[in-house]
Amino acid sequence: MNKLIINAKEASKILGINYWKLLELVKAKKIPHIKVGNRILFREETLEKWLAQKEKQSVERDYKQKITGIKKLGFDFNKDKYNNNFLK
Repeated sequence: MNKLIINAKEASKILGINYWKLLELVKAKKIPHIKVGNRILFREETLEKWLAQKEKQSVERDYKQKITGIKKLGFDFNKDKYNNNFLK
């Protein structure tokens, strides 16, 4: 049976990041966590959702950067007769 709540050391192993880096993310409020007294806890399910969201954001950001770069080269998506599938 999976644990509902995990501690910071377990969370860092699941995420594949250094324990101290995880604590930096907590301090900056960039990762969802629960504070109980002086303990920092995480829900594994919430971490998985957070990772999926971050992954999606990175793909969208990369796509937008690619489009911006192509537009700077003078490519007009509305006028060009060629198939734009190379962007996907």
